[in-house]
Amino acid sequence: MPNLRPKTLSHQTIIGQKGVNLIATVVAEMRSIWNPSTIDVGIDGTVELCDRSTGEALGLILQIQSKATDREFPSESESSFDFLCDERDLAHWLKGNVPVILVRSRPRTNEAYWVSVKDYFSDPVKNATRLVTFDKTKDRLTADVYDRWLGLAAPKTLGLYSEPSVAQEELFSNLLPVQRWPKKLYVAVTACRDRDEARELLRSHGNRNIEWIIRGDRLYSFHDLRSDEWEPVTNAITVSVQDSAEWAASSSEVVENDFRSLLNLCLIRQLRPNVWYQPSRDLFYFAPRWTETPNGERRPRSYRASYVSMRRAGRRTVFEAFERDGRTLSCRHMAFEGHFRRLAGEWYLAINPTYYFTSNGEDEHPRADELLSGIKVFEKHRSIAYQLLLWEDRISHEALTDRELLLGFGRLIRMKVDAAIDDVGWASRDDPQETAAISNGQDQLDLA
Repeated sequence: MPNLRPKTLSHQTIIGQKGVNLIATVVAEMRSIWNPSTIDVGIDGTVELCDRSTGEALGLILQIQSKATDREFPSESESSFDFLCDERDLAHWLKGNVPVILVRSRPRTNEAYWVSVKDYFSDPVKNATRLVTFDKTKDRLTADVYDRWLGLAAPKTLGLYSEPSVAQEELFSNLLPVQRWPKKLYVAVTACRDRDEARELLRSHGNRNIEWIIRGDRLYSFHDLRSDEWEPVTNAITVSVQDSAEWAASSSEVVENDFRSLLNLCLIRQLRPNVWYQPSRDLFYFAPRWTETPNGERRPRSYRASYVSMRRAGRRTVFEAFERDGRTLSCRHMAFEGHFRRLAGEWYLAINPTYYFTSNGEDEHPRADELLSGIKVFEKHRSIAYQLLLWEDRISHEALTDRELLLGFGRLIRMKVDAAIDDVGWASRDDPQETAAISNGQDQLDLA
């Protein structure tokens, strides 16, 4: 495992949170609703005003941006101080029709001040300077500003909108680039009629390589077929050597499919012994692990795998055995469907995370499809995303055997977008647990 820097909580993060807490306290004293943002991209939260007598939510909305410090305010005097707005922040606040309140606070002295951004910067001169001058008396944030906020707030029925978030967010695909494969492809005449016959002959002579295919009376492989270990199925004098890059770029659908088959066989061999391949399902899955009971019985045991992704260390349960009364009922293997694709002249491995269910770690469970359907109902996007990142780490960066690997992979194709996604907004309205988990930060990696 790489030597990772420990995660730390910065002083400024603490000050920022104290500033938000100060706003939340004032809003509570107003007997109104404070909704913190999941992603802070220029707006820290929204306030929905309520009737102070009955508590009825009025559907009147304000957006709040907090700027906190524990130092002296710039140009501070007994009556005022200044704050220079970031150009991008100000542009973001002025877009849309939602009223935006800028709150400047000093939590250690329990001070907070506010201005209505759209009203304050309606003056072109002030807009050009981006400078706010706070009046310490008139702009003090207390529960007494309720009536002033009531006059500013916008009704939900107005159809509120604001500019897309200004922060960048990194998105990733399920495409893993194939960056390396053997440069040479060997072809030889074979007398074997099919793969089963050739495999039996090879194994009887100790050759367990699987990275080869038979087409007609020809055997194709990334391994040098002139070596003695291939003598049971080929004749060395018939061997020819081809440039594998020509196969990789061929316009022939037949050749492309044959090259794809060779890549798939390389991947099967490369992921062993910790990841197995299920040909009937065409998927890869984590192999079981075993424990021995006092009476000598071998039983499957759950285990977790470590990985590093997005510069963070994580652990996930990749094989889980479910038992009752000392009897194994089923086993769940983390798995993926992997398909090699040629896109725009480049080769990629498309990874689709899934699960595989067995009865005892080896034999497919008779209700495997039903169990898979059941887990897919409850599986959320982020869980699937982190499975994808685990497989990226396993395939790209971890040599699971001590052999030289035939294939080399890059990292999942990533892209940056100039708008962050509101995860709470995308959470199912019918699933309050998902929304609460995201709001509480429980959607993060299971850190090692």
